[in-house]
Amino acid sequence: MFTSVKSKTLTALLWGDRWWIEGRDEPVPFGDLHLAAEALLAHFVHGGKPARLRLIFQPESLLAHSVACPRGNRDLLQLALSEQFPVLANDELAWGFEPIVGGSDQFATILYHETQAGLFALVQALHDGGIEIEGAWPLGTVLNLVPDDWPDTGVLTVVAVAENRTLAYRHMADGRREVDGATGADAAVFALNALRTALARTDTAIYLVGCDPAGERLAAQLPAPDVPRVRLLSWSTLVRAASTLSRSHPTQLLPIPSRWSPRRALLAASGLAAIAALGFFADAARLTWMQRTAAAAQRSEAAALRTKIAARRDAQRELATLRAAVEAGEPATAVFAPWLRELAAKLPREAVLTRVAATRSRIAVEGGVTGPMTDPAWRQWLDAITAPGTRWQMKERPPLPVAAFQLTAHAPQ
Repeated sequence: MFTSVKSKTLTALLWGDRWWIEGRDEPVPFGDLHLAAEALLAHFVHGGKPARLRLIFQPESLLAHSVACPRGNRDLLQLALSEQFPVLANDELAWGFEPIVGGSDQFATILYHETQAGLFALVQALHDGGIEIEGAWPLGTVLNLVPDDWPDTGVLTVVAVAENRTLAYRHMADGRREVDGATGADAAVFALNALRTALARTDTAIYLVGCDPAGERLAAQLPAPDVPRVRLLSWSTLVRAASTLSRSHPTQLLPIPSRWSPRRALLAASGLAAIAALGFFADAARLTWMQRTAAAAQRSEAAALRTKIAARRDAQRELATLRAAVEAGEPATAVFAPWLRELAAKLPREAVLTRVAATRSRIAVEGGVTGPMTDPAWRQWLDAITAPGTRWQMKERPPLPVAAFQLTAHAPQ
């Protein structure tokens, strides 16, 4: 059964060779990936076609790797990991990464990437058919958001099951994360083994998401004493979880459209120079991490980093030029740098910033949490960036986040 929803954004899951569509119980097969857009558009041909679609993207060609990495943004990860994963340098392939977690110089993420082009052509074909894609995220990211309440132990296993398909997301006690799966005849065996491994521990929260009757069949194979520990959920749970994802989440597989315009050039250049001066990318920690890699990788990555450092120095010189322009009566200077410095220095370890945008009168910050955060830690950070005498103040303080968060600060009038 399919419920027509012409006016709202729909969520759809592309997993392997089938579509699962919000409001519909049965999947829509399409075969090869290049036929996926045609099959989806044909499904909507008799009405109910949404204007927008949130896409959970999990074809055979999307892989996941648990990797060590430096702490930084997308550009830094591409620089640091491109020798190990050359696909990151291919503009025709989509990729993303889970929020980076760790401490000191030991950081890690889950890296997702295509092995063959597919997503960008799919998005273009759907656009040509009248459907805009709001964003595309891997299924593993959505599985991480399935629990309503994160377990106190931090140990989690979420297994998604469909006919001949399984994908498992695991969060271990030591903070490590894994995404793995199986297809065909091995899928059910893989799912059972993943559940039994989780059931062998007493500290693990366990979820089984059945996208079709295969989930119920799998649950029936578990011993009766184990069944109460496994929370059996349906495809609609993935729809709910996907609705909480921000477009700025680092696993976003689609480029975020540029909001650059000539009239904002002076302010934007000033903002970039200020942010560069903050040391957001922690050069020293990054170089320490680089020393742990192979000697050949060290040489190439260090050379690239020197280039980036030189660019930042150029940005600082640009900042000096902008300040001189202000003294001459021209607009815009980076008066927000001290506030941004506090923003980064007091950021809780469980939080990650994904976007900072600044003008002369307003700063907007977006981010997310990588694990459970205490209310005192959150309030301590907010107190630090809104201390008396601080130029930038928030009219409303955001509540303790469980996933994504946003905050806005304004200069006093």
